[in-house]
Amino acid sequence: MPRRRSAEREPTKKDFKEGVSVILDHCLRYQFLFFSLVLVTTILAVLSSVQPYIVGKILDSVINIQDMLIFGISLPDVYVYISMYALILFLYIILKFFGGRFGMKLMMLITKDHRIESMEKLLKYPVSYFKSQKNGEIHEVIGRANSALSQMVGYYAPYFGVQIFSLLFAFGIAFTISPVLTGVLILGVFLFITSIVLITPALQKVTKKINKALDQVQADYYEIITNIFEVKRNTTEESELKKIKKGYGIDVYNAGIEEEYLWITNTAVRTGITYGTQVLVFLISIPLIMNETITPGQLIAMNLYAQLVFDPLSRLSDMWLFLTRSIIKIKEGQDLLEKDKEPHVIRNKDTPLEIRGGIEFRDVRFRYQEDEQEVLRGISFSARSGETIALVGESGVGKSTTIELIGGFYFAQKGEVLIDGVPITELPLNFVRSNIGYVSQEVTLFNDTVYNNIIYGANRKVTKEEVYEACRQARADIFINSFDKGYKQLVGERGVKLSVGQKQRIAIARTILRNPKILILDEPTSALDSKTEKHITTALKKLMKDRTTFIIAHRLSTVRDADTILVYKAGKIAERGNHEDLMKMKGHYAEMYNEHIGLT
Repeated sequence: MPRRRSAEREPTKKDFKEGVSVILDHCLRYQFLFFSLVLVTTILAVLSSVQPYIVGKILDSVINIQDMLIFGISLPDVYVYISMYALILFLYIILKFFGGRFGMKLMMLITKDHRIESMEKLLKYPVSYFKSQKNGEIHEVIGRANSALSQMVGYYAPYFGVQIFSLLFAFGIAFTISPVLTGVLILGVFLFITSIVLITPALQKVTKKINKALDQVQADYYEIITNIFEVKRNTTEESELKKIKKGYGIDVYNAGIEEEYLWITNTAVRTGITYGTQVLVFLISIPLIMNETITPGQLIAMNLYAQLVFDPLSRLSDMWLFLTRSIIKIKEGQDLLEKDKEPHVIRNKDTPLEIRGGIEFRDVRFRYQEDEQEVLRGISFSARSGETIALVGESGVGKSTTIELIGGFYFAQKGEVLIDGVPITELPLNFVRSNIGYVSQEVTLFNDTVYNNIIYGANRKVTKEEVYEACRQARADIFINSFDKGYKQLVGERGVKLSVGQKQRIAIARTILRNPKILILDEPTSALDSKTEKHITTALKKLMKDRTTFIIAHRLSTVRDADTILVYKAGKIAERGNHEDLMKMKGHYAEMYNEHIGLT
């Protein structure tokens, strides 16, 4: 069963610091764009802060019109203030336009970078990681972190500081108008912030709950679509639908409702504090106007500043709550991208220029997990370049594990695996794997054209003539040419439009183009009819020539010609030799062979 992520926990200070570090890292990649956005939004904050002051001046100048001397010209002050207000609005609209463009561009760049880097890191993970995680869950966590990061960098991060600046600037101007009314605003701000502090832990907790529910349901959703044939073959549509209904309809829904209730409650409390503060400003301002401490225009300005204070404060609180939720998402995504990578060995003067194909196992012991029993218990054998080695035995005795160790997908805990006398741990994995070709019972094809599937993994530029020749050798050209679009025919998701035999021949053509020194044949003909098997076997014999070949087979009639047959039993090699030698021994191999051909 896939292993779940570690137990749910609340975000720590370390999580917050690491999340902020990730955000700053992405911001500083595009310094000109980011700081241009900060500059524009800062100017917007200044313009917003000045607006209430100008409105108050307009009102007072209407009540008591006076002339102002502008560039030596005497003008009524009301028109001067109106002109200033119009200019502020014009600049605000222009800068808002450019700020929106800067923010959108930054968001798109960050989204691109994070997606590419996520895939780059995931591709460096060992196979064991993907066997312990659900693909849908990986996609959900990465997508959530990507969305949170792009919004944080493209919008919330630059605006967060600007809103604080706008708030302080507004307080500064308000204080020059009336220290008493400014004190009322400060009281309202204190109550406002207190409500945010009280709700934050609850929102963090419910966010974790939503993330966990979404991870599970998205993993199930992806798994159902990926294995749709199995679902339909086993008529499990209803049970799978019940699983999705529970995930979305109960787990995600309940957590979402809980989150929305918290938001709605907090919004109502914040709105009440905002309106209550404005009413209190009006009540206290009555005696101040009566004794001419402030003017009617200044009263209007103070109420506008009350709105201006609570408006950025409201945005700041939303940003803060979004920030705390985003930190969780970004940290989860970052944790997923900071697992142990495959060992990276750099080519040096001691690295061989090419692989000849000699393989040796020296007392290899291996287990997949520390708390599990050993799968391989002291495996030793050697295969010279060009030899054919067959691995036979019941399921689960270590045959496939042996093959996975040859490709460096796992590494022995004890003993050594050597290629041409060099430990595999001292060779670059890409160098090793580029010299190994696979033809298995389950052929992996992509939802692309036949041609692109054939050249996949060639690791070099190939000509059309090479592709056509490889298909002729694999006896794949006949059925490919029968397609309406020939080599441009789409094969469907996982090659669904092709038969098993057709997929096998494409795999053989792909391997011919790859031209590996080591060939792995994993039950390549077990699911074929006799006629197709004959064609595939003929193509495989040509492919095996001059290559070190490992054959995993349950049908023992397919391994008679192998140079050496290794008989696995309980993680050990119980017998070894060619077919004739093993039959003379009358041991486990002879017993299995006679059972398979019906002699016992």
